[in-house]
Formats: sequence, structure tokens, C-alpha cells
Amino acid sequence: MKTFQSEDGLSEVIGFILLIGLLVVFLAVYQTYTVPVQGRDTEIDHMNEIKNTFTAYKISLDSLWVNEREGTMLSTTLDMGTGGGYSQGGFGNIGFLTPISSGGSVGVNQRNETITVTVGSNIDGVRTLADFNPGALEYQSNNYYWIDQNYYYQLGGVFLEQNSGSTVRVMPPLTIARYGTDEGYTAKVDFTIIRLNGGELISGTGPVRVETNLNNGGIIESPDYVGITNVTITVGSDNPKTLLMWKNLFEDSLARYGIPSEWYDPLTISDEKVSLNVIGAQVNGTSLGVYANIIRTNYTTTLQTVATDIQ
Repeated sequence: MKTFQSEDGLSEVIGFILLIGLLVVFLAVYQTYTVPVQGRDTEIDHMNEIKNTFTAYKISLDSLWVNEREGTMLSTTLDMGTGGGYSQGGFGNIGFLTPISSGGSVGVNQRNETITVTVGSNIDGVRTLADFNPGALEYQSNNYYWIDQNYYYQLGGVFLEQNSGSTVRVMPPLTIARYGTDEGYTAKVDFTIIRLNGGELISGTGPVRVETNLNNGGIIESPDYVGITNVTITVGSDNPKTLLMWKNLFEDSLARYGIPSEWYDPLTISDEKVSLNVIGAQVNGTSLGVYANIIRTNYTTTLQTVATDIQ
């Protein structure tokens, strides 16, 4: 004789399994699509904050040497990471419901550029005003969801470096303009050579404090006088993207005030260097020379980690 048992318990088990399956599918879709979008947006916002921090840093350092505030300490804080999801699953760095926190590094004088500035004169020949590594404050990102970007402050400018190339975010204090004389117009070069001293590197996800001292209030290396026959600014680097960026920077500086091509030598990149040689105007076969105002100023920059869990 057959007996029939209730299947209510079996239905509940199947329903529970289906709910678990739907939950797993939902979490998989959320982790696959939503979490990366959130992480991407967070890292983009963080990189914009880094850009703003470097821009403010440049403006603050300029104010120190302009106002000759020698010995004044400038302090700013920079967040190396996004501070995203700190609770992670049991599979290493696989985020669960929140994006993985990205990190980065901040370094002083970790780059390999050089700056050389010379002036030729009918009075005392060729004079070298600078020939050294200018130093740099640099942030290198370690992003999970967005392209890595490196921002750095160097020679009074803010630059962005990434896989696609390098570009200028804020121009350094270099101006090439027209200058009127009794004989006619010629070129005038205003350039502040800023050097960062120090050498540190900190990596992580937390904040880091950047402290900078002005060592001198600005040394005028070349006053305004017509005896200068040429001014040469040379940037050296083993990175072709950096050299191309400086070539474009020089071209932009010349085009800003419409400097004629006869007033400077053609810009070329060779031997890991790019040079701008300004020779000024010629009137009836006579050179009017170049007016120049070259200032050199020095800073010392140090890094300090910042505690974030003080009670």
C-alpha cells in the first residue's frame, strides 16, 4: 500500500536555494559593474584633488620668493590614497561591496631632469647661471580602476605625466616678450630658476605632510641691460615625452607674445636635450641684443607622515 508524504519541506529548500542563487548573481553583477564605476569616480576625484593641491603649492611657493619670505615654512597635506573600501574579502585584494582603496607615493628629487641656463655677453663672455638638477616634488598614483597619473612640481610649474604623454598643467615662471628700445623692439627673457633641495620617498594610502622652506629670497643673476647677446635655456631628460613637453612649452612661450622666428634659433630635440636660444632682433645688420631678468631661488622640501587615528 503506497503512502504520500508532504512535499512542503522540499519546496522550502528549493525556494531558499533559489534565493541564495539570486543573491549571489546580484552580488556578482554589483561587484563586476557597480564597484568598478564607484572606484573609478573616486579615483578621478582624488586625482583632481592632487592637481588642485599641486596648483595651490605652486602659488604658495611663488608668493614666498616674490615677497622674499626667507626662512618661512610652508606646510601642506597631500592624501596619497583614496580611502576607499578597507574591508576586503578572503581572496587578497578583491573588494566586496566597496572599491579597493588605492595608494600612491610622494617623492622629493626622484626625477632625472637637468636645467642649464647661460647668457652670452659682449662684456664678460658666456656666463652659466644654472647647471644642475632642479629637483621636483612628485606624486605617483597606484590606481586600481583609473589610469595612473603622475603630478609633479618642478621649476615653478605643475606637470602631468601618464602613459599617453606629458603635459603642462601650470606654466613655470618663464616669459619671453617684446621689449622696446630706442633702436626698435627686441626680445626680453624673464625666467625664475627654482631649485628644490632634499631627497625623500614615502609610499602608502594615508596623508603625508609636505614642508618647504625658502632658503633665499631670490638672487638676481642677470639684470636688465642690452649687453646680453643671447640667452640659452636647456632642459635635459632621458624621457622623450618630457623633452617633447618642454619643446611645446618653449613654443607656447614664444607664441604668447608673437616672438618672430628670427629672434631665436630653431627648436630641436637631440642628445636627450631640448634648448631655447633667444638671440633678439637684428636691425640693419646690427644686433639689438636680448634684455634678460634671470632670478634664482632655492627651497628645501621635507616629507612627514601624518597620524590619522589619534584619540
